[in-house]
Amino acid sequence: LENDTVWQTYIGQTWSQPVITRVRLETGSGDVREVWVAIVGFGYDETSDPNKTATYVSTSTKGRGIMMIDVSTGRPVAVRKYGTGLGDVSDMLYAMPSSPGVLDYDQDGFADVIYIGDLGGNVWKWVIRANGQDAPSSNQLYQSNWPFRKFFDDDPSRGIAAHARSFFFAPSATIVNGILHLGFGSGERNDLNCSSTLNGCTLLNRFFVLKDRDVWDHGTTAAIDGRAFPAGDLEDLTAAEDTCPIARPAGFYLEVVDGEKFVTNSEVFNSFFFISTFKPDLADKCEPAGLSTLYGFLAKCGQGFFGPPSMASPIAGTDRMLDLGTGMPTDARLSIAPGGGGNRLIISKQDGELVNIGAGNADAEHGTLYWRELD
Repeated sequence: LENDTVWQTYIGQTWSQPVITRVRLETGSGDVREVWVAIVGFGYDETSDPNKTATYVSTSTKGRGIMMIDVSTGRPVAVRKYGTGLGDVSDMLYAMPSSPGVLDYDQDGFADVIYIGDLGGNVWKWVIRANGQDAPSSNQLYQSNWPFRKFFDDDPSRGIAAHARSFFFAPSATIVNGILHLGFGSGERNDLNCSSTLNGCTLLNRFFVLKDRDVWDHGTTAAIDGRAFPAGDLEDLTAAEDTCPIARPAGFYLEVVDGEKFVTNSEVFNSFFFISTFKPDLADKCEPAGLSTLYGFLAKCGQGFFGPPSMASPIAGTDRMLDLGTGMPTDARLSIAPGGGGNRLIISKQDGELVNIGAGNADAEHGTLYWRELD
């Protein structure tokens, strides 16, 4: 990274995987360059982790930001980070170890919008569709043509000293009835034994499905309140496993049991979100034992993928969960065949068995077949 000493006070442990993509940058003469860039979160640091109460520092800068880097020169193209200066974000109080979710929403081959979560239960949105400024000065790295805001807050009423739902993985996305749906789960990746029965982790983890009805942010400024309605904006559909209820306009969430956390990337396939969880065996803390579960549910309403067919939706089932056995789960992998006829989702269980899910029949009412990030 060019002038890396400038960023030493901001970059944490590099957990965030960069996304390589293209953007448009306008030169001083009015010409527009197509530039390959890497987009990456600032990473992890205990001083910016609200669940590490003994080491968290409210004024720390470590891990609190997201950066776009020109891959050919190593120079920063755009940065949004914690601080009070020009272009800085004063309420960016937590580290961002997650990889960014980068979408080419209009399918023109250039990145349009970025979503990235932090350790305090927030998701940030960066609209980069317009032309950026080529070779900006250090005080213009926020790129004034690219709106940036807090898109989601798990609980606006919770203080920074309390335990928070943390996001360690990028959101996945699909379009349902013309509306962008984002899916992501919370979980203590840095503390897999986190449980209310062991060390005071008081919150149950959740998988959130959020509807972005204003992708270009032409009018929306308020963050989605992640609490259940009426205190917040979301529908709690945890119990609606075998039905397809109409969720609230902002979206819904599904809650898992104490000690269970989402520990893999999520994938969109055949109108469903798929993601795995891990629940440690707290009876023997010296052994790496625990149970893994694969979750599959409709992006539209949270109805389960597994089990017998359901009358509520012709493409869904009655159960969200599939037991993957003991040990940590692996990420699901998409296998895309020429022409799309043999597309499959493959999950490896700890005993070597493969869970092999075919594409089936997608329905435009429920969502796109799958979403490919621009990379």
